[in-house]
Amino acid sequence: AQLDHVNIVRVHDLIREPETLAIVMDYISGVSLAECLNDEKTEAWSVKDTIDVMDPIVQAIVYAHERGVVHRDIKPGNILLDRRSGNAGLGTPKVTDFGLAKILTDTEQHTKTGSKMGTLPYMAPEQFQGLKSIGPQADLYALAMMAWHLLAGKLPIAMDDMIAACN
Repeated sequence: AQLDHVNIVRVHDLIREPETLAIVMDYISGVSLAECLNDEKTEAWSVKDTIDVMDPIVQAIVYAHERGVVHRDIKPGNILLDRRSGNAGLGTPKVTDFGLAKILTDTEQHTKTGSKMGTLPYMAPEQFQGLKSIGPQADLYALAMMAWHLLAGKLPIAMDDMIAACN
């Protein structure tokens, strides 16, 4: 809720009831980047479209990092493309779902060492290993994986291979 950036979905309120927890945030009219990737007819995006989408996302994550927040779950499903504004075809990218975020200045430990948090194809090695010292580099890794996915039309490692490596 403390992050106020044009490319981050704003959180307005947190509602806590005895058996309910809800987050009130901006409504984004559009689709997630994951949906857009699944709907694409071509296997790879152009360099221009990739830059048009990735540049605002990178700016939003740099803004979060400057305020001591590491997202820890950057992936196409957590990027919404607001079709009400932005470039004609794609819309304005908005980073959402800071549910796994780590506040770098927070001295309390909210996750135990060894716990794996994130989404497999976009998790940095230190994140996958469940290391305690997850920092901004984990988000940079996820951003690079997302850019690769857009430019190549696929992830650099097949999902089946990733799952096999985890077992």
